[in-house]
Amino acid sequence: MKIWGIHSGIRENDEQIQSLGQEFSGHFEFKSATLKPLWRHVTSFLGYTHDSFFEHGADQLVAPWPDIIINGHPSTAAIAMMVKQRSHNKSFLINVHRPEISHASFDLIIAPEHEKIQASNVFPITGFLNGIKPEKLSKKNYAYTFDHLPTPQILVLGGDEAQTVLLSDTEVAHIADDLSQLQNKIGGTLIISQTLDPDHRLKAKVDTIQKTPAFFLDQDHPLIGAFAWADIIVCVGDEIANLSKACSTGKPVLHYKLNHATPYGFAEFYQKLLSMNMIATIHDNLSQATYHPLREAERVASHICQLLHKKIRLMYSFKVAIFVNKS
Repeated sequence: MKIWGIHSGIRENDEQIQSLGQEFSGHFEFKSATLKPLWRHVTSFLGYTHDSFFEHGADQLVAPWPDIIINGHPSTAAIAMMVKQRSHNKSFLINVHRPEISHASFDLIIAPEHEKIQASNVFPITGFLNGIKPEKLSKKNYAYTFDHLPTPQILVLGGDEAQTVLLSDTEVAHIADDLSQLQNKIGGTLIISQTLDPDHRLKAKVDTIQKTPAFFLDQDHPLIGAFAWADIIVCVGDEIANLSKACSTGKPVLHYKLNHATPYGFAEFYQKLLSMNMIATIHDNLSQATYHPLREAERVASHICQLLHKKIRLMYSFKVAIFVNKS
């Protein structure tokens, strides 16, 4: 099976495309192509895209065509649709999240439940797609970084590489106090992500309170390794992507609420996680995680394979019917 993901340059979107594309048994690759500004917002409505519409340096979008195309951003929808058209509609076109054009343009739309999209070709998921699964959470692959740290290891996440969390001095002091209380209760090491603490203020504050220094997780250390070694995960702020990843590990997840703007749909998403026994607040009593981890990319890929098999059976039945009629 051949799968193309349309590269948008937006990390959060491309991570979701990749996590889905790599679930299939076949070859996945990103295709990069940017439309010239003049054509960027009209090609989807024209239903036509010419090679001259692309900026210089675009990947060659030529046969052999993929079995599956995955798009993740409105700015690249026209490119994905062009590939489907050039394949004579043989490629199966998927869009992740709400499209800004007709839903009928896609064979399948993968949309978080909190986006509340209603259409016959929508497959709802909880949170965002991600590539976290058991085989990636093997501790031995990351022992060189984490095995010397006292356990239990408490991974503290916030923000992402595209946008770090902006904390006031008062917020830093409150978070440091609450994290220190958690560490005093269970012991171990706090592992603080760089996206939460880009200027090291939180780590410095924690280190003045605790005897065991916090470990700073910068870009030189793999986040997946921190997930593998974490005994508890604390998600600071209302980041749907971080909570989705944390709840894919099967480990205890604690949410730390900030008085910041809340993303669209977060309240519904948060309530869904609560109803599934996936999260608690940092002030709740810790209990052993008993939930079924999110495996949304795997679940979506299984559904797509079923749709593709059904499509193949229908095509075969149609060809047989034509042959019988001719006979």
